[in-house]
Amino acid sequence: MKEYLKQWKILRVVRLCAGLFILIAGIADREWLFIFTGAALTLLPLLNRNCCDTGACDTTAGKTDTANESITYNEIK
Repeated sequence: MKEYLKQWKILRVVRLCAGLFILIAGIADREWLFIFTGAALTLLPLLNRNCCDTGACDTTAGKTDTANESITYNEIK
């Protein structure tokens, strides 16, 4: 258990608290959408997963080397 808690960072705790808040608010209001959303957002930090684990946040794939290209500007009047 100690090893599991050593991996927790402040942002992971914030995500857990936000998920719990949404889950509790959904239960109090009896709103199924908030209950499911809160449960999902609570489960993600517990399993140490996030949306970028799928590689969807990778920004290096689309970059090209533009250092050698000359840029031309057109004056707009």
